[in-house]
Amino acid sequence: MWRRDTYTAFGHRGAVDPGYQAALYVNRDLGVGVILFANSTGAGSVDTDDLALKSLDILSK
Repeated sequence: MWRRDTYTAFGHRGAVDPGYQAALYVNRDLGVGVILFANSTGAGSVDTDDLALKSLDILSK
């Protein structure tokens, strides 16, 4: 559970190294969510956790 500016996000992230990473977060009050998959792990790869939460912030406005 993550407290954001205007809502609470619920979700989970995970990874298989080497391989992929994923994140799922939802805003239950609005009924919207984000699922993000990336076919990369390690240094220099996308931060799926940060990107998914920022995307949910935009959807939750």
